Amino acid sequence: MPRSGVTDDFEAYSRARFQKRQIRTVGSCLGLAIICYVIVSTVFSALLVLFGKFNAYATDSVLQFSLDIIVTLIAILLPFKLMGVLIEKRTAIPASAPIGAPEGGFLLSLSAVFFGLGLCMVGNIITGYIVSFSKIIGHEFTSPDLNFPSGFSGFILSLVRIALIAALCEEIAFRGTALQPL
Repeated sequence: MPRSGVTDDFEAYSRARFQKRQIRTVGSCLGLAIICYVIVSTVFSALLVLFGKFNAYATDSVLQFSLDIIVTLIAILLPFKLMGVLIEKRTAIPASAPIGAPEGGFLLSLSAVFFGLGLCMVGNIITGYIVSFSKIIGHEFTSPDLNFPSGFSGFILSLVRIALIAALCEEIAFRGTALQPL
């Protein structure tokens, strides 16, 4: 009888060690993907400066949005997809699992949406207090102006860059590659 308890403890210990090793591997791969993102973004900025095109990039919104789309696709999708493949090869975890309908039904999904909106409102209120407090102590937050392209083609380019590419890259990188194995 005591032998069975030792075997069960050993199996639980082995399973826990295996899971920790897999989580460490997944975390290392995702960290490497983030490092690749930083490197690609830095190289892109350095190339703009090196070839003397930074002023054109900063002033021409069509060029800026077009290059941002290309760099975002290269800097986010490529490293995260490669890390997903690496995760699949190094662990027993599929990096990209099919995403189906949410469990819990429509009401749970709807309540999650409203809960998320409520969290955003709370975050905005907290941010407002932080900004107000920083103004009181003499510090004002600033951000650079973003020039949007004009005309219908500029609208389409802005829509693709802000709504489509950002959402696509975030979903594939984080939900598709990072959260599935974890």
